[in-house]
Amino acid sequence: MNKEFEFKKLIKGKGFFCKISYEFDTIESLILNFDCQIDTKWYGALLFGTNYFYEKYALSKNNGIKIIIKDIEDQIIDTSNMVVFLCIIELLSMETQFIISGFELNHYGDLIIPK
Repeated sequence: MNKEFEFKKLIKGKGFFCKISYEFDTIESLILNFDCQIDTKWYGALLFGTNYFYEKYALSKNNGIKIIIKDIEDQIIDTSNMVVFLCIIELLSMETQFIISGFELNHYGDLIIPK
């Protein structure tokens, strides 16, 4: 079933926007199954964000994840690779109820990414 996740914030005059249409499921085997069904300039950010999230998630969970990217909506000024990276991680956090400790978009609009 298709779902949508929208990340939209305004921090100190900086806009952040990304909307992803996707399918998600947890799977029994400890693998990441990533499928991007669209041709998008944001592919690298989606893949890196998904891999980064799964690297942290797999340390404490006993199942894998499957995500299929169906569409992505952006805005010319408010979307960047950083915003797409942040959006996919927020989406996966919501779906899995797993939060990466220390990962945040702070009150200055800076993204804090723990190693």
